[in-house]
Amino acid sequence: MKISDPNGIDISALSSAKAPAGVRPAAIGAPSIASDHIQLSRLGAQLSESSASGYAAKLSALTLAVSDGQYQVDAGAVGAAIIQHTLTLGRAA
Repeated sequence: MKISDPNGIDISALSSAKAPAGVRPAAIGAPSIASDHIQLSRLGAQLSESSASGYAAKLSALTLAVSDGQYQVDAGAVGAAIIQHTLTLGRAA
């Protein structure tokens, strides 16, 4: 089988590469003498879940307000935000 990287370089020879002198390849499935340890907390997942549920609740309330005709757009605030964004983007470029 020929394996190539996205740049068109043939990398199939890597699978048959020999280890440097004095280096013994590890046996497949053999336990490692020294091992790394990683501990993941549930904090990231909990934060993600809470922000997703909060977003869904806000989106649901906004959808209901728009469908009932109760959502009023503040044209002045929207215009000011557009102008501010354009001025900020213009300075950054």
